[in-house]
Amino acid sequence: MDERELGLPLRTQLVLVALQGVALCIVLLLWHDSPLFPGNQGFRRIQNVSPQYERPVSAKARFNNTSLTQAQAETSITPGSPGTSALNDENLETEGMLAKIELLAALSQQEPAREAPEMEGQTDRTVSPFISIRHAVSRLKPYGLSDNETVRHAAESALAPLFLRLDAQARGAARTAAEVAENLASDERFSEAADVLRNALQALPQDTPWSHREGAPRLKAVLEKLAAQSEQACATSFAGIEEGLKRGEPLAKKRLTALLAHPEASFRKAAEGMQARLRDEKTKEVVSRLKGNAEARAAWLEFFQKFDAAIESGDFDAANDLCHPVSTSRLLSGGVLEPRKVLDGCGADIAAIQKLYEEALEKARNSKQSVELSMRRGHVTGHLDGVAGRQIQVAVAGGGKVGVKVETLTAEGLRSILGQEGAALCTLNAYEKTAQAQVILFKCSATNGDIPWHWAQRFRLEKFNSVNDDAEHKLQALNEALRAGAADAIKDALEAARPLLAEYETFEPLNDERKKIVSDAEAIAGHAARQRLVLQNGATVPARASEGVAEITYGGLNTDQISEYRDAARSTDVGVKRGLKLGASGGLQRVLVHFEGLEAAISNSRVRRATLEFYQVDSPQSAGAVIGLFRLKKPWVPDSGTWISYDSGKKSDWAIPGASGDGDVESKEDSKVSIDKQKNLWRAWDVTKYVQDVLDGKAQNHGLLLRVMNGEPEYHVRLYPETDMESLKDKSLRPRLILEVEQ
Repeated sequence: MDERELGLPLRTQLVLVALQGVALCIVLLLWHDSPLFPGNQGFRRIQNVSPQYERPVSAKARFNNTSLTQAQAETSITPGSPGTSALNDENLETEGMLAKIELLAALSQQEPAREAPEMEGQTDRTVSPFISIRHAVSRLKPYGLSDNETVRHAAESALAPLFLRLDAQARGAARTAAEVAENLASDERFSEAADVLRNALQALPQDTPWSHREGAPRLKAVLEKLAAQSEQACATSFAGIEEGLKRGEPLAKKRLTALLAHPEASFRKAAEGMQARLRDEKTKEVVSRLKGNAEARAAWLEFFQKFDAAIESGDFDAANDLCHPVSTSRLLSGGVLEPRKVLDGCGADIAAIQKLYEEALEKARNSKQSVELSMRRGHVTGHLDGVAGRQIQVAVAGGGKVGVKVETLTAEGLRSILGQEGAALCTLNAYEKTAQAQVILFKCSATNGDIPWHWAQRFRLEKFNSVNDDAEHKLQALNEALRAGAADAIKDALEAARPLLAEYETFEPLNDERKKIVSDAEAIAGHAARQRLVLQNGATVPARASEGVAEITYGGLNTDQISEYRDAARSTDVGVKRGLKLGASGGLQRVLVHFEGLEAAISNSRVRRATLEFYQVDSPQSAGAVIGLFRLKKPWVPDSGTWISYDSGKKSDWAIPGASGDGDVESKEDSKVSIDKQKNLWRAWDVTKYVQDVLDGKAQNHGLLLRVMNGEPEYHVRLYPETDMESLKDKSLRPRLILEVEQ
């Protein structure tokens, strides 16, 4: 053994070398009653193995209280001393190894505070003489394999207590590791717990009895138990989440969010994998569904085109056949909601129209009334004069008679015979005038109930088709702007496309190709820099420090109710207690709108989009109304607007009451909204161009007129009021102007 490996001072190493080279100096520390290591059982066993060698009584150094250099100096024997000549070479070698074994056993009696190897030039410093148990064991093991029985027994005797001490340390370390792992596992930090146990297992002594027989197996068993516990906890944590996510359950989404932030890496990885898998599945499902819907929509549009033609020509058999497609038809796979219900509705229309023709034949058979029959081709005026088969006979001027096949009569011709209105006549009229079908049916539904389901689905499909075409056109313009690379043009094209894309997404999500065009444009246009401002009376507009804008409370959105009803014609804000009203109720009613304080709200930002919103409440006869927003030409003064005047305080009157003249209001609307049968929701008008023109100085801010555009007396729509009886109102439902701005 190289003494330098013990980390001893140079002076000590020289002494040990001298001990090995001199045959007479191996009489170290073998005295049975030596005071150097009292109670050292390993040392006594060494003495019993070699009783013929006695150690001089002069070896009295105590390692616990003196330096290694001093101890070795006291135990050294000078060559030529009495008694050395009797030792032969073999005994000298044996004694040298026994001395090393004894020295290693002695130096391992305590754990060193730190390893302190000798450094050149510092041989005079005091260094702790003790070495670690592991260090001593590693040095003693080779002696335990020696062919010299005396040396082997001495090494085994020295190793035995060291193994016991190592086992004691290993037990403590294993117990601590198990406790730490248990605490980590209770927090579901299984990977960290496993690392603690694996490190403890790796740190176990290789050859000690307890570590080999019990320690390692126990730690491995705890590791296996931990792995099972981790697997069970993972299964419990993920149970039902995937199914819940597919059903869109909020609790499942919350559980997945928690797992994505879980302290256990394996749980997070599994959650991320589930999220990615579901995302891929959803993407594939969406792509497949969008493709199928597109094909189904095309099939339905073709169906309605053929169905209309069959009804118009009176070929009811062909129309009826269309309502019974084969089971594999695209009509049954989507395009509209509840396809079977739509087909059944169309079939019911056929039956109602056929019945209408039968009623006309019956009426014509027994009537001589004067009629003016409108046919799909032609026109006949005269008196009914019986029926021949399915032809209605009409006596015309001059004594002649004309036969009119009943199925060729239009809704107007049937009305001339039957002399009454009805749902079936409305339906036939809608099929004959498909461009006006929605208005025709809305008028009928005002007295006969809601618009039929199959017609509502048809209108929805036609609306989607129109929006899709418009969105495609805007996206093409946006794509061209992207290819040109001009940032301002991209921003403008993106803003023009946004409203249509938003409307499109009320029907179905954008496909990946369209999403990419929008995302590329947003990256260039600085989408993230945009800010949404809500201007609503009494609401706070937040401060924007980067623009030097302080927080303000907005109060510049004004409305006046104007009505032509009797004395109300010269009064402002009439009947606002029950909501701002549009249409007719005891006279026509309209609303004047004006917003101020835009510059203070937006500072030096640019308005990219502006939307005026009113909250619609329960309204009688509102479905089907088209409400337009028109620019006023007269300088309307808020709280002074009436049916007669735009400034009642100065008696400044409209050119035509109700702001109806060309000098009062623009003839072309800035924005319009079609009202369906829904209620208690926000209705939105796009006023971007108006706001931008006002801010740019291109238009006077005289305000806007809100009125029903189609058959004004036939509708009545109520919007949530802004003024009067404030204590009874929800301030959050006041009219609001929503701005999207950017610097």
